[in-house]
Amino acid sequence: MANQYYINLHTKTLIESIRIFHQTFPLSSSVSSIEILMHIILLTSKDEVITLKKIYNSVPYAENTVRTYLRELFKSGWITFIDGHDDNRVVCLEITPKFYRTLIQLSDLTMPSSST
Repeated sequence: MANQYYINLHTKTLIESIRIFHQTFPLSSSVSSIEILMHIILLTSKDEVITLKKIYNSVPYAENTVRTYLRELFKSGWITFIDGHDDNRVVCLEITPKFYRTLIQLSDLTMPSSST
């Protein structure tokens, strides 16, 4: 019975997290926006420099689709574009404090609370 309670509690938390994720981030009706966003989150969590080329090569969508969604994220203040550290021809992407705070809030929501 305790296992069922645990599963129900975590399922509700997961569903709530997905709902908040969809309400918070600018997502189109296309799966492409979710996948692009997830790649940005994954690369951020690895503490890697995120180049546009890395994003374009990591998702199976046309460059125009990726560019359009990245532009939407930029205009709404979720990401910024910066010149490459070693090569100014390289364009990198950084998440903004707004994006970072949202990730922390979602992490806090999905992480099981410690019972001390």
